[in-house]
Amino acid sequence: MPTEPPVPGLVSVTLVVYNGERDVAQAIDSVLGQNYPAFEVIAVDDGSTDGTWEVLRSYGHRIRAVRQPNGGLPVARNTGLRHARGEFIALMDHDDLCMPERLSVQVAFLRAHPAVGLCGSDFSAFNEHGPIEPSHIATYYAQYARAQGRPAALYPHSGTLDVAPCLPEPSGQPCLVDVYKGDVYERIACGNFVHPPTVMVRAEVLRGPVGSIPRRGPCATGTGWSAWPMSPRSDTSIARCSTTGGRRPRCPPPSNGPAVRSTPSTSPGASAGAIRRSCSDAAPR
Repeated sequence: MPTEPPVPGLVSVTLVVYNGERDVAQAIDSVLGQNYPAFEVIAVDDGSTDGTWEVLRSYGHRIRAVRQPNGGLPVARNTGLRHARGEFIALMDHDDLCMPERLSVQVAFLRAHPAVGLCGSDFSAFNEHGPIEPSHIATYYAQYARAQGRPAALYPHSGTLDVAPCLPEPSGQPCLVDVYKGDVYERIACGNFVHPPTVMVRAEVLRGPVGSIPRRGPCATGTGWSAWPMSPRSDTSIARCSTTGGRRPRCPPPSNGPAVRSTPSTSPGASAGAIRRSCSDAAPR
């Protein structure tokens, strides 16, 4: 992590890419389309052998592109962290998509809950034919599936967050989404249920003696998360709305259908609409 103090209010989006020539431009564009005013994009090319570097360079001064020999996902994430200047750090991979309100919603939540060090969200799945599953987290993570998709079984505290001011087209009406938070340090060590590409973390959490991602060691999941060494005193939170997510590795299609990729939604408009519908369903009567 940088030694100088973080820039207040700035979000550093660290995007790791390896041979992502086909998808990385969509990922970057989804970040550049955020409605949050203060952010930087740090794209780390982890030794790609395709045309990834040329795609990154085409963005010029709009992003900071960093190139390094291939070292694996944890090493590349640490490279992004070393270049991050923001008060908040958001993680992404090269085949993720962000909804336009992602940064706004997560910053609003962290500012409202100073005891929370890290927050994430649900995510949905789609493929080239359209949406597959509006909530994909229980399919992706066994811990969440064992809880029968109920975050209240994983997080000790719950509440709501009004995300209306964060939406691209605020309606002026409250828009409440369920949020869950608390100390899940020991539970998550037994099996991850926080999707890394949905994560935003306070830079100060990573500036202590455990402020990096280990190259080797206990792994909470097979996605390169590598048991993020946060302080047990820092709470974690999840929002029951899809703001961002990561696609699955591309696999051969199953016999009954095409391969599935996971991401928040098929389009930013669909995401905002889904949030508004969920708010209408949850509005006090």
